[in-house]
Order: sequence, then structure tokens, then C-alpha cells
Amino acid sequence: MKITRAIATVINDVLLELSTGEIVALLGPNGAEKSELFLGSASVIPLASGAVAVDKTFVNGSGIHAVRAAGIAAVPEGHQVLGGLSVIDNLQAADPSLSTADRDAEVANAFNIFPELRAL
Repeated sequence: MKITRAIATVINDVLLELSTGEIVALLGPNGAEKSELFLGSASVIPLASGAVAVDKTFVNGSGIHAVRAAGIAAVPEGHQVLGGLSVIDNLQAADPSLSTADRDAEVANAFNIFPELRAL
């Protein structure tokens, strides 16, 4: 994957492989282009070259809704994107393509992982 900003390449030659259920942290100093790597993977910013695949299906260039449906999403930290909504409203808004039953199951799963959110 190659991501460019204006005329400068900011990320080059990255291969990231994740397994189902795996949790991975990407660490680095400010300015190391961690956000650009993730935003490019989530099709929020365009790739200059390379590809993003989920289960051997290429998703980059197919639109952000297709990328999200494949399970990749960018959630900006600290930007209060839906700051006027409750925690449960934010969780329910995360994937409008889910059926009500699937959405409710995902919200319940989020509360199981982060029980402290129930009080908010």
C-alpha cells in the first residue's frame, strides 16, 4: 500500500495481516502517519497504489460502504463525531446496514467488553 499526501509519499511498502478476532495496536510517535495508514485501509483517504483485502476480497476503491460492510471502519479518537448522542445511540449508529437483531447483539457485545459504558 502506498499513500501520498499532496506530492509526498507518506507511507510506502506496508503489509499488515490480521486474523479474525485478533486485536492489534499500531504504536508510534506523533507524525509517524499511523492515522494515514488506518484511514487509507478504511478508504477514508485514497491509496496511491496497493490494495486492501478482507478474506481475499479486495475492498479498496469499492466505496466506503463496501469497506465498512467488510468490517473495516475508522473511528476518529477525540473528535466527538456524534457527541450529542448517548453511548447506546453511538453504538447503534456504528453500522446502519445491520439488522435490528444483529445490531442489538453487537451493542450487547460492546457492553460485555466495556461494561463501564452501561453507566454512560
